[in-house]
Amino acid sequence: MQKYKCIKEFYLPKYDENECPTDEYATIHEGSVYEYTDGYVGESDIRLYLENGDDDFGYIDITYKTLEEYFERID
Repeated sequence: MQKYKCIKEFYLPKYDENECPTDEYATIHEGSVYEYTDGYVGESDIRLYLENGDDDFGYIDITYKTLEEYFERID
């Protein structure tokens, strides 16, 4: 498994119970640690699961560009 640490705070839209984006955004905090596991199939490039941090998401779906800009790998 690969782990990634957020190196720069950013925001992602919140979704409702029907998986539709709302007008609200949540913060991905600098220092939060996420874990990547193989096997994700979805609309975004990659899914990361929160391992350690105060973020409002249990997981995030992001692009590889966002991963490169806001995260560093920390195995």
